[in-house]
Amino acid sequence: MPESNLVTALLQLVPMATMVLPAFLPLLIKRPLGANRYTPYMPSPLQFSDAIRVCLKKYAIFYGRASRSEFWWFYLFYAGLNIGLTGIGALTNISWPVYLSYPFVIPLLSVAVRRLHDINRSGWWVLLSFGLGVIPLIFMWATPSQPEETVSEVFD
Repeated sequence: MPESNLVTALLQLVPMATMVLPAFLPLLIKRPLGANRYTPYMPSPLQFSDAIRVCLKKYAIFYGRASRSEFWWFYLFYAGLNIGLTGIGALTNISWPVYLSYPFVIPLLSVAVRRLHDINRSGWWVLLSFGLGVIPLIFMWATPSQPEETVSEVFD
């Protein structure tokens, strides 16, 4: 019985920790100073169709950088695809259409990693998105690109 009391106590702490911890993570996370260590060029902003094409072309490329527009346009595409396929499934009373969006998860993860590289962060931060850590990730994904003058110092 003592184990069940411990489990109950831990389960009561989990909701409190999941509400408090993500709120303070942006305050704890500091942007690394110095030149960008991932690539020597700054990505250019893309239009919607160009962003989709580039993300699908770089299907599983987890190195390099992605601009804010490239990331957010592809994220909008993926969200719209999911909403549309879920709507089709609800209207037709079948569940398999939503599975058609699964192949787009890998390019979504790769563009998220490349977006983190653009602000000089490790791609491993994307693992926060599998929990409530998505709040600090949204903050990081919305951060402007690192300027080119700090990038060229490493590669000169």
